[in-house]
Amino acid sequence: MVEYESKREIMLLERATQIIKNFDRHFVAYNTKFIGISHNDDFRINGYKTKNSKLLNEICFGYDGHYHQLHLLNIYETECGYKFASTEISMGVYAYWEVNL
Repeated sequence: MVEYESKREIMLLERATQIIKNFDRHFVAYNTKFIGISHNDDFRINGYKTKNSKLLNEICFGYDGHYHQLHLLNIYETECGYKFASTEISMGVYAYWEVNL
């Protein structure tokens, strides 16, 4: 069952607005699929390593199936051009999403 948290949603929208204004990032409406959490940034998505990925100037939202929350995501690109989304959900715990273009 999905629980809606209006305060969290408003906070994420305000944070996204500040990132767009202050860091020249762009909001992109990607279809995302939550794929898991990890305790480090060395994760594999469809066989692609995330370790040396570069941060793009894009953000989006994604919903996770583990904590059942909406998250503001950073978009990354692997060395071979595969895009994925990620965010740190707590100290040293990263969540990953597959990005469908």
